[in-house]
Amino acid sequence: MASRLETVFERIDTSITPTAQDYGRFRSQANETTRLLLRSGIVEECRLVGSISRSTAIRQTSDVDLLAVMTVDRETSTQRPSELISRLAHVLRDSGADVTSGTVAVSLRFEDRPTVDIIPATKLKGSDVYLIPSERGDAWQQFEPNILQNLVANCGRRLGPRFRVLVRLIKYWNKSRNAGLRSSDLEELVCIAMGDATEISSYPDAIAHVLAFVSDWIEGDRYARNKMGGPFLPDKFNSRAGDIAKESSRAVQAMNQSQPDAQADATTLKEFFGGELAEDIY
Repeated sequence: MASRLETVFERIDTSITPTAQDYGRFRSQANETTRLLLRSGIVEECRLVGSISRSTAIRQTSDVDLLAVMTVDRETSTQRPSELISRLAHVLRDSGADVTSGTVAVSLRFEDRPTVDIIPATKLKGSDVYLIPSERGDAWQQFEPNILQNLVANCGRRLGPRFRVLVRLIKYWNKSRNAGLRSSDLEELVCIAMGDATEISSYPDAIAHVLAFVSDWIEGDRYARNKMGGPFLPDKFNSRAGDIAKESSRAVQAMNQSQPDAQADATTLKEFFGGELAEDIY
């Protein structure tokens, strides 16, 4: 029989997971934007990347991420990221969206449709490696989407559907507690933390384990130096993220080992998820 916390975490995942209809809207918007970009003549290929492509998206927080491979010519090859972003923004001005240019991507925001982030890229010949803007937008950096795509897919095959539930719960914790870790980095950290495990028998145990691992990773300064973090920490990175992860890990462990107490559990879970849970979750 499932423990009380297992049931609660399953309910939380149901509440944060995009529906099949949501995923249909994501893909429809990606296809529409792709057609617009390909007609522009400055883009030769678009690729859906990010959490939507890995089925690890969070409802109402995940955007459609599109990699726009620019047509390579003499002008493109010498331009800075900001210049390619400006070119993309120009051809998207008639998309019917509010178009904004950032340091890494062009964002299309609609009133009643998913937001789309378009990342300019060039592809290294004969490989699956792309050059995309660095986080500060002042240089190009290598990006290999297949690495995380394959890592998540392999963990999903080995651990079953409970793996993606775990990933979504950890990402929701990150959002709710304002830890500021990159979503893609967290997915990779969950994969690394699970090691060679072949099953997830308990969500509370797995969550506590992953968050303790995340805390150790941050406190060991590996997050800042590792390839996942690149040369810079995320702009929204919370300096207390390591402490928050450690506190959250201990809270889940204590709750899992204590006697059932619905009121105490509700209070702890609200703190764990930053007070964002609906009352009917418990």
